[in-house]
Amino acid sequence: MAKKRRVTPVHPVTAQVVVPKAPGNKKPSTKSVAPKKASRPSVSPSPKEGKLVLVTASAEKLIPTSRRNSLAAWFSLYLTLEVGAPANGEEATNTFKAKRADLERFIAFFTEFTGDDDPDQWTVATSKSFLKRLTETTGARSGKPLAPTTIDRVLATLRTAAKWIAHQRPFLAGFPMAKVKDTTPKRRPAWRGLPELAEGRLRNASLQLMKTNTRANQRPYRNHALLYVGLNSALRPSEILGLDLAQFDGSALVNVRCKGNLIVERVPLGKDAAEALSDYLTEERGEEPGPLFQSKTGKRLTLQKYADALKAIAAMANRNLPEGEKIDVSPHVLRHHTLRKLTREKGIEFAKKRSNHISDRHIWRYVEPSEDEFEKAIEGH
Repeated sequence: MAKKRRVTPVHPVTAQVVVPKAPGNKKPSTKSVAPKKASRPSVSPSPKEGKLVLVTASAEKLIPTSRRNSLAAWFSLYLTLEVGAPANGEEATNTFKAKRADLERFIAFFTEFTGDDDPDQWTVATSKSFLKRLTETTGARSGKPLAPTTIDRVLATLRTAAKWIAHQRPFLAGFPMAKVKDTTPKRRPAWRGLPELAEGRLRNASLQLMKTNTRANQRPYRNHALLYVGLNSALRPSEILGLDLAQFDGSALVNVRCKGNLIVERVPLGKDAAEALSDYLTEERGEEPGPLFQSKTGKRLTLQKYADALKAIAAMANRNLPEGEKIDVSPHVLRHHTLRKLTREKGIEFAKKRSNHISDRHIWRYVEPSEDEFEKAIEGH
């Protein structure tokens, strides 16, 4: 058994590539990456300490062929280019944090199991041994075995990263995640959109709260704008919360940074959402530079506060509704609802464009009809 190596946790940095410690070196050295035109990053991999350090996404070249011997470096490149590393000063999205944690978990095992950081040491046998380790692992907080859904999420992260790496440089022993099966059978994802009439009820409740919630800390105009932007833009919650004031031009959102480091030049909002944002700026926020959606202390709004705002609007809408019609809404539900509505009214190509770089395989989980709609359609024939 190879000597176990300590893997240092990753911290969100973007301007440097850290060359991990190698035998004979006193400490890691750093190498600046000069930003150039938007392209792929250049990194200096080292085969020793699997530390995932984010690299700038504006460097010109991929990892040089002669130095493609660090799996940690390839994972870092994948996180930056495909998942979307946070810009300087920005908080990483939950998706990014989860994928980085999954890859770091594997790197810690990989360096212990193989005694190296060479990508060609990653084989099917390595992956199956890692799966066995996961099934024997207990959660740091719960002290209980990892849930099957957690294990399957880690495996999904590894499959996606391995496919991306294999497209850049094939693995010596073949695709390392081949025949590595999930622990739970695949199920059709549950529909997560809004039921019929719910959108109108939420909009109406939000307008009412603007008149009744008059205390300064209640922020009804901000919450109203959050609802309308979520319903009209189809942006991911993290993309909405990552907006700055300068990105709202009065009628649309500009230069929106989306998943996978994609920059969308213009996201039209529609008249009602644009007016809701303008009212929020006039009545509550002001015109100071900084995050578009702010907490009462002026900091960038968190995902939890976004969810709380929507739940407050839903509570108003649910006051007089029977139990079976009460609305359960979250930031991501708004995206599901809007993409499916756009598919129904304009066609799936419009939904794909508005979804911002979502794959054909994943678009269906957003736009497929709910079970109730399917049953009604069958009964109508």
